[in-house]
Amino acid sequence: MGNNLLDKVLHNWAKTYYIIPFWYGCSFFALITGLRNYKRERIYFLFIFYTVVNLVCLIIWDYSTAQIANNAERTITLEVVNTFFTLFEVSIFAYFFNAVINSKYARLFLKIALLAVYTLSSIFFILTITSQFTEGRMMTFSYRVNISEFLILLLLCLIYFYELFDQKRQLPHFKKTASFLIVTGLFFYTLISFPFLLIGDKLASYSKHLYYVMFSMHYLSIGVLFICLAKAFKCKTSLTT
Repeated sequence: MGNNLLDKVLHNWAKTYYIIPFWYGCSFFALITGLRNYKRERIYFLFIFYTVVNLVCLIIWDYSTAQIANNAERTITLEVVNTFFTLFEVSIFAYFFNAVINSKYARLFLKIALLAVYTLSSIFFILTITSQFTEGRMMTFSYRVNISEFLILLLLCLIYFYELFDQKRQLPHFKKTASFLIVTGLFFYTLISFPFLLIGDKLASYSKHLYYVMFSMHYLSIGVLFICLAKAFKCKTSLTT
């Protein structure tokens, strides 16, 4: 059974050009770096917790994809875990941006946008529990939750950069700050992933090859995010500076 599971996992990794092990490696690197440089601040703990949850969800995705033979059951498991991670991820970064963004209008937008994601996610879970979803509708709705999250995070990254450059801080100074490293990694992650999520559910039926290429780019971008997070963990200042 062990060898059979490993073969299936490797087969699934091959579909996205073995980028998933890179994602694992970057996540463990961020976790180890965070624990070695731990600081007693809430956002630091939350980002370490985010890294752990990311790894747990990744393991569940790999195991479910390899071991659950029934397509409908596998889809339900994957999309429920995916939506849970989306909800968790946007909550962590919302807390972070609330600390690093100065505009009161941006913070108001953040609260409204977060409420919208929570509402969409709640509808998703209610419809899943009450068995109101077909397999196709579940995937489409899950993509919409993802799209909402990435659009919000992308806009928050742009607001952060606008405020940063508006303050006319010198590049050699702010490019070494923890918040700049985190937002840069997040910006790359959202910028790469957002276009894919817009067309992902349709792309799967149009071209499997292109679908997996885009998915591999999505995995690569989240790996880069964790590299940036690891670099931020090593900064001596707070993660929100």
